[in-house]
Amino acid sequence: MPTHYILCWQPAYLSLHNTIDTMINKERLVAAYIRHLEEREQRRKAARHNVQDRTLTREEVDKILSYQPDSESLELARFLFIIILHTGMRYQDFWQSLPDDLRLRYHPARVNRFLIKLADSCGIKKKLTCMMVRHTFLKHEAESMRDHCADCEFYKHKSDVLRWLRL
Repeated sequence: MPTHYILCWQPAYLSLHNTIDTMINKERLVAAYIRHLEEREQRRKAARHNVQDRTLTREEVDKILSYQPDSESLELARFLFIIILHTGMRYQDFWQSLPDDLRLRYHPARVNRFLIKLADSCGIKKKLTCMMVRHTFLKHEAESMRDHCADCEFYKHKSDVLRWLRL
């Protein structure tokens, strides 16, 4: 084989080799990024499904309801806890209904700090916020609705049986 063919062919081969290496590296980068996105989504789903961290148990609610606060800030936090727990109301909506002088005094960020102090004084290790109280309301409502729906299913089945008996 003549040498001038080898010299002409070598740069094209090296260029092709470098292009293939670049493509493989890009594929590796893309695959690593896709794995990263999938892992992040799995972590988000796991955090979303871990409702226990975002809600209070019945025992923790009872601790707060039976607690007798010794300061005005803890008394306010307990009062707001009871309102949000029984109504499911957003604190922002409650806060907007307050007079202007009280709005400055009971800003949402400050109330969350009061709720955290209330939880600490009741011996609850979770970071209690207005949103957690609202999630607790929704969880307890969902549990009571599930029980109600189970009763409805029983009666629905019973009414179907009675309808068949009438025929």
